[in-house]
Amino acid sequence: MVMTDPNKRMTYTGTDGTEGFAAAWDSDIKQAGKGEQTIEKIIDGERIDIRVVFIKPFAGVADTYIATQSVTEDTTTVKWAFASKMPFPMNAMLLFMNMEKMLGADMEISLNNLKQILEKE
Repeated sequence: MVMTDPNKRMTYTGTDGTEGFAAAWDSDIKQAGKGEQTIEKIIDGERIDIRVVFIKPFAGVADTYIATQSVTEDTTTVKWAFASKMPFPMNAMLLFMNMEKMLGADMEISLNNLKQILEKE
């Protein structure tokens, strides 16, 4: 959702790449909305845990992580998990929402960006 609006307003708190770093966004585009993501835990070279708090267009909290595992010298496996909870009545709307459609394009862009970063190292 964050990549939906290149003109979103961003606010950063803490030191990027460290536990506790937060990036907040606010957009006039409904699909991008407003929220904040915070790095909760880092296991160097293996995993990063992030909490995402959505404020607009609907409230919600998601815990997500990205884990990498080296398979060979030039191959890395990436696992990206996303778990979210929403209060009633918003959770009832999930029956009618296609989350892959809503988040899929942004996730694809993010994974391609990660691929480019890993290939540079």
